[in-house]
Amino acid sequence: MQTKLSLVCDKLIEAGWLAVVILVPLWFNIYSARTFEPDKITLMRSIALVMVLAWLIKLAEEGSGQVRRPTPPAGDHPAPPPPSLWRRLAGVPLLLPVLLVVFAYLLSTALSISPTVALWGSYQRMQGTYTALSYIVIFALVASHLRTRAQLDRLMTTIILTSLPVGLYGIIQRYGLDPLPWAGDVQTRVASSLGNSIFLASYLIMAIPPTLARLLNAMRAILKEEEIGWGNTILAAVYIFILAVDVIAVIFSGSRGPMLGLMAGMFFFVLLGLLLSYRQRQPGQTLTLRSVGVSLAEVIVPLGIGGVAGAAVFAIFGPVTRGEVRYDHGALLALGIFGGFGLSILYLAVRVALSRGAWRLWLNWAMLAVAMGGFLVAINVPTSPLHTVRDAPVVGRLAQLFQSGEGTGKVRALIWEGVLNLITLDEPLGIPGQYTDSLYRVRPLIGYGPESMFNAFARVYPAELAHVEARGSSADRSHNETFDFVATLGVIGFAAYYWLIFGLFYYILKV
Repeated sequence: MQTKLSLVCDKLIEAGWLAVVILVPLWFNIYSARTFEPDKITLMRSIALVMVLAWLIKLAEEGSGQVRRPTPPAGDHPAPPPPSLWRRLAGVPLLLPVLLVVFAYLLSTALSISPTVALWGSYQRMQGTYTALSYIVIFALVASHLRTRAQLDRLMTTIILTSLPVGLYGIIQRYGLDPLPWAGDVQTRVASSLGNSIFLASYLIMAIPPTLARLLNAMRAILKEEEIGWGNTILAAVYIFILAVDVIAVIFSGSRGPMLGLMAGMFFFVLLGLLLSYRQRQPGQTLTLRSVGVSLAEVIVPLGIGGVAGAAVFAIFGPVTRGEVRYDHGALLALGIFGGFGLSILYLAVRVALSRGAWRLWLNWAMLAVAMGGFLVAINVPTSPLHTVRDAPVVGRLAQLFQSGEGTGKVRALIWEGVLNLITLDEPLGIPGQYTDSLYRVRPLIGYGPESMFNAFARVYPAELAHVEARGSSADRSHNETFDFVATLGVIGFAAYYWLIFGLFYYILKV
């Protein structure tokens, strides 16, 4: 039974997750040594502790939740017994993978080569088991207490509005207007309040889909209005502004991975919407060869127009030079095809807005995604004439996906080589006769412990890495989520993590 105190605890728990959504992306401390990550993590941990305290008070106030069942009158059939605790727990979505993740962290921490660092986290990152458990606690409290549409709307609104100052700060950095004197270059690749261009873009691409969804809802409400009203129009304008700021900040970050993530996210966002519309309007209808051909033509024609435009620019003006970048025939052709993709997306958007066969466009969208995938492969093949677009600003980052012979691509390839050697190491770490890792044979199963890769990596450090990266640095991350989990949590942690991720997608699609 709920009481006034338990209701206050519910409000405090919700205020906690809203505070995490607002404060963690925005907070940084220029007076600390690391400025960003440890300060954000400390703040998040503190909020998680307050949320746990509120939950414990609520639990004590409401009791175990068991209600005495009244005795049925004589002659009535007794009510069926309630399901057992284990059956109820098994019916909770994602509970089993979350528990396995917790088990993997605790096991790997207890048997880590550096248990203290594994538990509390390194000073540079603070991403140890304590932090992971804080993430899981917040996740569990949101999953168990977010029960109404109003709560979900508040959470989405908070995420959207918080992304605006983060994106704006990145744009300010791009144009050299940042009043803070950072030691690194934050103008070429902006970092905003996240302190890292990849972290910035990864955060913003998660805020873009709900912003786009709100924009579409506002525009749909405008189209349905019988009388002209300013409410939805103002909302649509606000969401357009926030969406533009977020997308521009992602582009200014120059981060390849998040750009690909944004493209993949937008593909599934639109595809699921179009498929839902298709099934509602044409249940049971099968595709015909004619509809496939028409969809293919509607995708190819804009791409052809863009390619012809790029070739025409080269034929008329020859190689074009802007600043330090020279665009030859391959680069201009690639840029023209990029423009063709934009033209094709604009055509699909107009079809949707005019409601002219919009339900058929899922096939166009799927074909466009396949074409984009093929195009990305083509511009990344070194022998392709389109590969010269790699020197172009913004777009050129997408032509460096397979770069492994120079720059950050080579650094990551060498680190991955070292991590693979670390995972498959057939001899113990340590100093013979003093201290050696007696559990080295089971390290592939349990890992070296959270935040412990830095201590283990020195054994497999590739000598060539010292020539392309600072000699005093040693990798504490592999720049690859899969390698990170296998190296730190072993196969158990890897399986638990991906069970959780795929389970999350399963329940989203199921809903």
